[in-house]
Amino acid sequence: MLTSYDIAREWATAMSADAALRAAFVDAYGKAPDIRVGYEPDNMPGEKDAPVILLDPEGWKEPTEPATLHRISISVGVFDDAWMDVDGVRVLRGLHLLDAVFVRRVLEIIEDAVPDVHPDGVQVDYDPALFPLLYVDAAITIELRRPMGANR
Repeated sequence: MLTSYDIAREWATAMSADAALRAAFVDAYGKAPDIRVGYEPDNMPGEKDAPVILLDPEGWKEPTEPATLHRISISVGVFDDAWMDVDGVRVLRGLHLLDAVFVRRVLEIIEDAVPDVHPDGVQVDYDPALFPLLYVDAAITIELRRPMGANR
């Protein structure tokens, strides 16, 4: 039986191995992302750690239905206060790259990283609270159906 931690670790491994994701970060920020499973609430990654991808296996539960429900959060962060022009509109470069490039690639990677494990729902939030450290947070839910006759 897979736990949320197992899934998050597999996703992190797939992200670490993805050449396109690595290249996008290196092109934009000169280094590959620091990919972590888990985090310290009192010691969050800062400017020197960015770019960063945090995977937080929030938990799993087995309801009375024949399925296990998982919730995993992925936060992608960059330190970037630059502006750029996109189609004649001035936008924060970090926000644009997070949305248009990095988070989209991360979601593509996790779709196929673990056999038979696919997101059922994704909620994305933008978090500028630590500007110029910008985060996009994706809360992902997964429902893994158990085979007929399986107790757990």
